[in-house]
Amino acid sequence: MKKILIFGCSFSVGSYEIMSDGKEHLGKNSKCWYHFVDYFKDKDVTVIACPAQGYWGYYQIILHLLEESKLILYDEIWIQETWEPRPTINNYNVISRLFFSQIDHIKLSIVHDQPDFSKNVKNFIFNYSENILNLNGTIEKYKPYSLWNKFFIEMGNSCAYKINKLCKEENIKGYVWSMMDPIMNCGVSDSSTSEFTRLPLTYVYLKLKEAEKNKNFLAKPTGHQTEEGNKYIGELINKACIDLKI
Repeated sequence: MKKILIFGCSFSVGSYEIMSDGKEHLGKNSKCWYHFVDYFKDKDVTVIACPAQGYWGYYQIILHLLEESKLILYDEIWIQETWEPRPTINNYNVISRLFFSQIDHIKLSIVHDQPDFSKNVKNFIFNYSENILNLNGTIEKYKPYSLWNKFFIEMGNSCAYKINKLCKEENIKGYVWSMMDPIMNCGVSDSSTSEFTRLPLTYVYLKLKEAEKNKNFLAKPTGHQTEEGNKYIGELINKACIDLKI
């Protein structure tokens, strides 16, 4: 059976709902977008979700798997891109002990989930819950780090390039799609090569927000996706897989 490894941020953790206090709540053992992708139904799927992280975090974990000779266990790697830059350094002792739960046929590990996030990962720019889109408007204590914005962007792009290159060297196929801007430069690859292939899916979060006007796709106007939102993402990926003949 083909083994697939998926990386994503908090949008790859599960389905969210609004509680009586108006805050988002992640449903226990809730389904995420990958549960609704037909391509995964007969595969051995492992998800490593990294809330508030991006390519820096993905690459660190991939290097750890390589060091432990576990990366070669996977035939494919799928990446859900997020807002960048997200410059973070993980506690190695924590990522070396990933704990997985089984939700249907999919194994899920949430890396540095709250409340331990601040103790186990160094975030170099800003508090994402304060301001995820506007680096110049970040809170005062993070401004000295936000001045390095261009450096952080270049390092994130380098991590994406290194993941692509490493998977090609290890003969691991890769697929990538984005909640916002496309990050990884996938060139003109197709599914016959081991280099990453980009699904024609970018700015998916904006699609969710647009659809939210008529459907219950987000837990709140600027929040995470509900199960209906995850089903919608699954439909988009299903169509992309058919179009690309994956």
